[in-house]
Amino acid sequence: MDVLAIDPRNIDTDLVVCAAFEGQTGSLSGWSHATKSEIDRAQASKEFTGKLFETFLTPIVAGDFRARRLAAIGLGREADFTIDRARRVATAIGLQARDKKIARIAFTADGALDTPEMIQALAEGLTLAEFEAGHYKTWDYAPFRLDALAILTSERSLEAATAAVRRVASLVSTATWLARWTMSRQTF
Repeated sequence: MDVLAIDPRNIDTDLVVCAAFEGQTGSLSGWSHATKSEIDRAQASKEFTGKLFETFLTPIVAGDFRARRLAAIGLGREADFTIDRARRVATAIGLQARDKKIARIAFTADGALDTPEMIQALAEGLTLAEFEAGHYKTWDYAPFRLDALAILTSERSLEAATAAVRRVASLVSTATWLARWTMSRQTF
């Protein structure tokens, strides 16, 4: 997982994810040019209102963007927003991307999401979305992997955000090692 402080136009990815609180979707108007006003139309028609886990997926048609699609995901009411909600939102969009066979995701962490704690929660959520339990259930299961995950943040938050994501990676590697060690000690 990468943490980058770059303009979303410049990231080579399949899906750029932005988020908005319920009733505050006007914060997404900056994406109007990229989507040929589709984001504005979705807001006006109430197709996307920012309710928790609500998603809106649209192509990015502007030639100055490298990404192909934009996903807007709802954060719910701002008064109810927590770090756990940020984690769950990131997991939800990661699972939806995997279901749609979208391998590369860049989540924009701006506004309330642009703090080290929130970025760590986003990283945890995207990491959870990578887990695929299907191979435990089915013999001929062909899982789809998320190939590249990134969190786009501001320059001022980059160093702290990178440290937060490193903590997530360390926890995941330790948990993996412990699980493997425990399994190697099992006698059946």
